Amino acid sequence: MKTTLGFSFGAAVASLVTAAWGATFPVTVTTDTGAGSLRAAITNANASAGPDTITFNLPVNPPFTITPLSALPVITEPLTIDVTTQPGFMGRPLIELNGASAPGGTSGLRITTTNSVVRGLIINRWKANGIELSGGGGHVIERCFVGLGPSGTNDLGNSLNGILLADSTINRIGAASVAAGNVISGNEDHGIRLNGTNSVGNQIIGNIIGLDEAGSTDLGNTDHGIMINQAVGTEVGGETAESGNLISGNNGNGIRIQGAGAYSTLIRRNFIGSDRTGLLDRGNNLDGIYVDRVPMTTIGGPLAGNLISGNTGAGIRLDGAGTTNTLILGNRIGTDDTGVQALANSGAGIEIVNQAGTNQIGGLDLGEGNILAFNAGDGVFISSGLKNSVRGNRHFGNGGLGIDLGGNGVQANDANDSDGGANQLQNYPVIARAVLNSGNTEITGELRSLPSTEFALDFFANDSADPSGNGEGQQFLGTITVTTDMAGLARFTNALPGGTSRRFITGTATDPPGNTSEFSPAHRALTTVTPNNYLVTSTNDSGPGSLRQAIIDATNAFNLGDRITFNIAGAGPHTISPVTALPVVAAPVTIDGYSQSGASANTLVNGFNAVLPIALDGNGAPNGVDGLRVAAVGATIRGLAITRFKGDGIELDPVSAGTLIEGNVIGLGADGSDQGQNGSGILVNGSAGHRIGGTAVSARNVISGNNRHGVELLGLGATGTRIEGNWIGLGLDGLLDRGNSLQGVRFDNAPANWVGGASSGAGNRISGNDQNGIELSNAGASNNVVLGNFIGLSAAGGPLKNNGHGIAVSSGGNRIGRTQSGEGNRIAFNGLRGLSIFGGTNNAIRGNTFHANEGIALDLGNNNRTANDLGDADTGPNQLQNFPVLTEARIGLGQTRVVGTLNSRASVTYQLDFFASATSDPTGNGEGDQFLGSAQVATDSSGNGAFDVTLPMTGIGRFISATATDDFGNTSEFATNVVAASTLPPQTFTVTTTADVGPGSLRQALLDADATVAGSAHTIRFNISGAGPHVITPQTPLPIPSNEAVVVDGFTQPGAKPNSLVNGSDAVIQIVLDGTDKLVDFGLR
Repeated sequence: MKTTLGFSFGAAVASLVTAAWGATFPVTVTTDTGAGSLRAAITNANASAGPDTITFNLPVNPPFTITPLSALPVITEPLTIDVTTQPGFMGRPLIELNGASAPGGTSGLRITTTNSVVRGLIINRWKANGIELSGGGGHVIERCFVGLGPSGTNDLGNSLNGILLADSTINRIGAASVAAGNVISGNEDHGIRLNGTNSVGNQIIGNIIGLDEAGSTDLGNTDHGIMINQAVGTEVGGETAESGNLISGNNGNGIRIQGAGAYSTLIRRNFIGSDRTGLLDRGNNLDGIYVDRVPMTTIGGPLAGNLISGNTGAGIRLDGAGTTNTLILGNRIGTDDTGVQALANSGAGIEIVNQAGTNQIGGLDLGEGNILAFNAGDGVFISSGLKNSVRGNRHFGNGGLGIDLGGNGVQANDANDSDGGANQLQNYPVIARAVLNSGNTEITGELRSLPSTEFALDFFANDSADPSGNGEGQQFLGTITVTTDMAGLARFTNALPGGTSRRFITGTATDPPGNTSEFSPAHRALTTVTPNNYLVTSTNDSGPGSLRQAIIDATNAFNLGDRITFNIAGAGPHTISPVTALPVVAAPVTIDGYSQSGASANTLVNGFNAVLPIALDGNGAPNGVDGLRVAAVGATIRGLAITRFKGDGIELDPVSAGTLIEGNVIGLGADGSDQGQNGSGILVNGSAGHRIGGTAVSARNVISGNNRHGVELLGLGATGTRIEGNWIGLGLDGLLDRGNSLQGVRFDNAPANWVGGASSGAGNRISGNDQNGIELSNAGASNNVVLGNFIGLSAAGGPLKNNGHGIAVSSGGNRIGRTQSGEGNRIAFNGLRGLSIFGGTNNAIRGNTFHANEGIALDLGNNNRTANDLGDADTGPNQLQNFPVLTEARIGLGQTRVVGTLNSRASVTYQLDFFASATSDPTGNGEGDQFLGSAQVATDSSGNGAFDVTLPMTGIGRFISATATDDFGNTSEFATNVVAASTLPPQTFTVTTTADVGPGSLRQALLDADATVAGSAHTIRFNISGAGPHVITPQTPLPIPSNEAVVVDGFTQPGAKPNSLVNGSDAVIQIVLDGTDKLVDFGLR
């Protein structure tokens, strides 16, 4: 609200005596001495008991000048000097008391009595003070010019203060009625100075201090406008708008309060630093108000605030440890009187320095909040000091931060808020989500600070984010209370009543003692207006109907549920080829390529038949440009083909969260050719909570052919992402190698993410990549979960190796596989080890199956098999956990029995996982082609444990191995295999074709028989149709039955007959193995 200052203010203090009784002494001449002179009138009044009055009736035309040649008598009796009695007085002073001819050190009027009045006098050019009130009290000084000439526009200042109050009480300088205030400007020291602890209860109202009579031109006092030194209970301004002072243009501070005795000062309804309109800058050369080691100052109040703007220093400065319990309420600091336009202070709006503490800036009740805007420095700068509460204000447009603790820019939160400094460097809340609803604002987030403590969180809305990213607080929305748990965490979701159209939401936290934080990072809020659909109708790079324009429009709208859909005419594919980076997707919009006519999602469990008519091709874009870059919460990207960008296919910025990426092809052309990005297919850059793919086959992404990683998660902030159901490194047919050039999936210092899952369809196929299938790299990549994936296998289950390890780990606390159905990973055919742990501990590797990896299945230390040590005292990756020693195994119908021992740490219970394989790893340890189940073994005080377990599963092969996992999750390498005996009955395998390979062939029968465990020899019989003999011609050596005994019986072929003659042969041979032109070992061995 605009306030009009009349500078003719308020009611007088009730105890002041303004009426004159007793004798009247007229002044009728301007001479210094003699009858009718002012000097004679003062002398006569001093000699007259009781309150007297001096009136004026000078006979010549104004202006009138009285020029004393020596000091006037000290006024020692109550006296009213009423210059308004001069004939011709029209509201402006007419009579000048000029001290230019008086001796040095002489003041104009000196009053030592009580209850005197000086009204309507011009007092200038005195060698000391214009008016001096010493002792006594109850005086009134009004309608005077002190330090100006009769025109009210020229500087004729007194050599010291305009008015000095020295140990004088309950005086009123100025008044609240129209034109009753003084103009006190141009003086060589302060405009008004109040000295001494006996200067109690003085009121300064309705004056102009530092400008001309019109309140527009700078005629500043050389030092401060008002100096309050040890004076108690001074009131500057009053209860009505007219009682405020205009204090501007002074060469020092507008108001300075100093000394512990100057407590309980009240400053309200003044203009400090502007002209009388409150619209123009007439700033004081230092601070607007400077409080120096003084307690209990009140600046403003509800509906009683000051305008403190345009000053060269800070608007308000609180200095020193003695400056406590200051209240700063309802002021406009840095704006003009409208509160809308800038009238900046050159420093901060409010500065708190040198340990000033326990002060309150703003409040939550109506009218208590200040406007702190457009200041060149911070809105509030707290360099030191504690318990400075900053609440309920409006902060915007400041050159620095809205609130700055310590003066070094945005102060990062710290764990448990254990740091110290200004306001204890209180942590601010972090907003994760904000939604603007009709009638309320919903805010979700968290505060991490001191444990088990209640905090007040204040929230604000802004038209835009501060350039620092944190703050400011343009509109106060409301407050909530949260209590942290024992870990110092409080999460919140609250709907604050009252709507706002401002989109950037910020918050502060204030602890119980009153330490307020800096502003939080600004979070762009969603809205719940009716969603928009932005239609792409052209492959043009820009302009109406382009994808670029749709992203711009969606970002500007920033509504929940908005969509970008496609309706491009003609047969596809439709290729959009950006020549510059597309705009950042900064809104929670869904970009849906499946909306294009002719598009369809994948429907195959083990294939990929999606049709994607919308392609983004980055071949013409500059280096480093991503296909799509997301900086929003809750965006969705689906149904796009993204190829040949010089950066990443999709990058999820640190400010993004909850992005859904599904049903895309990233890095392959429509024909399945390698058209990868120069970077990674998808880069999650320090952001959280995304989902890449999904459990439905329609959600599958194919992420292949990219020159870095398929999916890369980077940094500690990259957490809570789920990667499900994707093909990473495979071709569109699921059979061809279209590997990414580095890892299929890489977590670089990225914690607590999921790759795959136990649900149907959650597992990824991660195969064909040039290095590792999955890499968990650097210490921060901890607490990740890898379940149910196929690593190194094609969609048909055959070999499609990653050239490096299936999984490589150099971090700790991860869970790779679990023991329930669907939780184990299938890790096979990889070019190095199945799983290698380079560093880190507490990595639980359980329930997985390993097959035909070119290195060992599971390696601790990347150095092949590590021997057990007595007592398991060695350390290293996974603590180099000892593996079990197996001594006996037997495979029966529906069960497998395993006997053995474990030597490791004493008195610990270990989890043992057991595996069966049809073939042994060349090292003799593992692999583990079939997970049989788990059991526990407890070591004794010597570290030894024995086990004899029967697992409810039939082993598929005779080679039995096991791993041990300790109570911290450290899993061992595979145990040395034991060859199991068997009680299973033999089986019969039938050859039905002469073909060399395939079902019914002799080759397949040999393979099947050797892979089937039995207690005695299997039989291979023949039943090939047609007349014999039947010739089988192997093209490669037939398999060698190395695991199982096999009887190959050609006489089982119909028409065959064994020999029955003693001295001859009448055998009929119907099965012929023909090795013509083949090496000798192509037959049976």
